[in-house]
Amino acid sequence: STRVGRRGMGPGEFLYPMSLRSGDHGSLLVGDPLAGRVTELGPDGRARREAGVPGRLLSITAWRGDVVTAAWMDGQDPVLGVVDLATGTAVERVRPLSASPGVAASAGAEGDRTPFLVLAGMPDGGTLVSGARTYELFAFAADGTAGRVYAHPNPVPRYMTDEEAEKMTSDMRSIMGAAGADVVGEVMRRARARPTVFFRAGAVTVDEGGRVWVVTSHRSKDATEVDVFAPDGGHLARLSLPGL
Repeated sequence: STRVGRRGMGPGEFLYPMSLRSGDHGSLLVGDPLAGRVTELGPDGRARREAGVPGRLLSITAWRGDVVTAAWMDGQDPVLGVVDLATGTAVERVRPLSASPGVAASAGAEGDRTPFLVLAGMPDGGTLVSGARTYELFAFAADGTAGRVYAHPNPVPRYMTDEEAEKMTSDMRSIMGAAGADVVGEVMRRARARPTVFFRAGAVTVDEGGRVWVVTSHRSKDATEVDVFAPDGGHLARLSLPGL
């Protein structure tokens, strides 16, 4: 095995490397939410280029040449945008909570929003966003236009389990940091006070055929382990994979 990087804020150093993308000829792109930047590493493990993002990085969804499609948090508001490695700049494309009523409803009311979203890149250059509270996934085109919604059929409202609450709390704290502790506590208190259609996408990916694969939270009572959606949004299958 080969080890690259070390803890720090210098070139090729990281505080919390989380999002990874492989590139051509052994290059690697690393997203660091605590450092607030993306870094390209060469095959030798040395930093080639880096660019900052104006918020806490959530995810890297695509990487083509100099252009990185990514998502970051501006306070409690998620942003989809583009990072240019050549110039070291980041440009906002769309704010899902403002662009789509469905995403806003899934995230919760103003002041009660769950800032955790799962994102995946789509073959057409768009981005797929998973809501935090409803079993829905929202597609955004490369220009930020809201598009198709992928939804699980017949979800049943229920109370959040202790395991799910612990995982969600941990995820929100990693995104918001110590400064958001009071907000996280209040959001979790309200989330557990009433039954809801609680959905957690542990991971989302889109294959070359445009099918959407959703790995749901481990042992969630009202969610199968893996759900598969057709490109047109139709629900194709529910798969149970032992050991997930």
